[in-house]
Amino acid sequence: MRPTGRVESFSTLVQLARNGFGPALVPLGIARAMGAESTPFHDLSRPIALAGRAGVLARPDVAPLLGALRDAMRAHCPR
Repeated sequence: MRPTGRVESFSTLVQLARNGFGPALVPLGIARAMGAESTPFHDLSRPIALAGRAGVLARPDVAPLLGALRDAMRAHCPR
């Protein structure tokens, strides 16, 4: 399946996650404002992918965030 569009709204991501489309990573304030469960990590039985614009994901200032996410996932969802 190929993407047909992109989502740039955190509230949309919360709604997609609520409706079973997969996990969503959103700012805690947005999750709380929408009454979403704020558990940092759930039991993920499938691999997840971080999607974003290649130019943004390649930025040096984003690398620490990506590394922290990988480390946290390894710690909370060991395989």
